[in-house]
Amino acid sequence: MKEMFTESAQKKTLDEAKALLPDLEEKASARKEFVNKIRSLLDPAAANKEDASETFFKDDGNELMKNLKIAEDDVDEEVSGDSQGSASLPLGVGTIQPSQGGAAGLLSFLSGFKAAAMNVLNFTTYYEMKARAGNVGKNGVSKVVDKLAPKVQRVHLIGHSFGGRVVTAAAANSATNKIKTMSLLQTAFSHNGFSKSMGGFFRSVVDNKRVDGPILVTHTKNDKAVGVAYPLASKINGDATAAFGDENDKFGGLGRNGAQKMEQNEVVKGSLQPENGNYSFQPRKFFNLEGSAFISGHGDVTGKQVAHAVRKAIATT
Repeated sequence: MKEMFTESAQKKTLDEAKALLPDLEEKASARKEFVNKIRSLLDPAAANKEDASETFFKDDGNELMKNLKIAEDDVDEEVSGDSQGSASLPLGVGTIQPSQGGAAGLLSFLSGFKAAAMNVLNFTTYYEMKARAGNVGKNGVSKVVDKLAPKVQRVHLIGHSFGGRVVTAAAANSATNKIKTMSLLQTAFSHNGFSKSMGGFFRSVVDNKRVDGPILVTHTKNDKAVGVAYPLASKINGDATAAFGDENDKFGGLGRNGAQKMEQNEVVKGSLQPENGNYSFQPRKFFNLEGSAFISGHGDVTGKQVAHAVRKAIATT
């Protein structure tokens, strides 16, 4: 956490939170204080309903910790721990170390209030990266794209993980009409992010026709990072009945399930093809490309099959 929150006052806050760990199991006051200290590190300006971050900031800390005590029955075997590093829940930005001999299984962490504390930290690192990605996309990349646009014929946006949020925010906030494709590779934001019925945070990309050509979305259940980090929002929201991370979870991730709750004819479901496979990409449609055959985990997006899909999309413009 100190690698992310580097100011002296922030480090002091983290030390104070760490000192509360021995009392978390027995004292509600310690749980409340722990959450309040961790939340004080964050700017609530990026909070919204897409990931229960509004609830994360407003709820009583003790109740929040209770909700984040995830029961074993809530976790399906697809996310319960394997060699893909399920222990590193914060999408690769945390410092949780795997046990000797390989990645520790998720369930080995999920017991008691210390586990709930870990989940608070997981969500905190996610939220901070989310806020930074949105800022960079809106206030940085969008301006670069607009400055570049007069010098080129077309612009193609490609983003992985939080980079998917960066390029989507750039598309939403840029002024150019030269954005021709957008490829979202194992992207770390809500699978309802483009949904009209769900009030998706990035719905304006669709309504304002910000991308002229196809929008590619790779997704797979093999992506443990997106598959677990987002569904923590269900537990923050106190929803004990939600499916943990699948397409039926209100808070599922784009990189696990693809674009969900879209309007009729807005999305095409398909699979990531081999490097010589064929696609029938169409303009201004989302293409959910289920990639389990070729994408083994969150960071596995550099294969020839992914490159082939991106190239084919670009070739249509």
